[in-house]
Amino acid sequence: MQENLKPLRHFIESGIKVIPTHANGATHGSWNDPKRFTGDLDKIKKYWSTGFRKFQFMPYTHNLIVIDIDRKGGKDGIQEILALFNDNGLAMPDYLLDVKQHPAHVKTPSNGFHLYFKYSGNKRFQSGAIDVKTPGFEVVHYNHLIAAPGSQKDNKRYKFYGDIN
Repeated sequence: MQENLKPLRHFIESGIKVIPTHANGATHGSWNDPKRFTGDLDKIKKYWSTGFRKFQFMPYTHNLIVIDIDRKGGKDGIQEILALFNDNGLAMPDYLLDVKQHPAHVKTPSNGFHLYFKYSGNKRFQSGAIDVKTPGFEVVHYNHLIAAPGSQKDNKRYKFYGDIN
């Protein structure tokens, strides 16, 4: 549990509140109710002791945008991003050439990645895939939750690298 609490603690100390999530993906109470989210590490420990292994947060409420790169079920979001940049004659940012260089990212249990970006704009981005031809990566911002680092899925951990601040 300690290994999981370290990244959760970093998020909590950065002001990010999470909601416990059941193994089937349902949140513990409505995710539309801000009171269901907690920034209390003792409460998170208690939820953990009762079997909760996944905690989620909404990037929008914490001035973040997350790029969710899937690499499962026939999807390869990294290759899709490369093709998107190449097809449009754009130079690929270094942090996408080697995702591990991104200053704040998570390696997911299914070998994918979550890349965190600070966002101070006023526009709300509808969460979802950018294009029907690119189902392996999506933008997560408004009206969508994403797993917090330290969470587990199928006994595998969402591993956090870097610093969210």
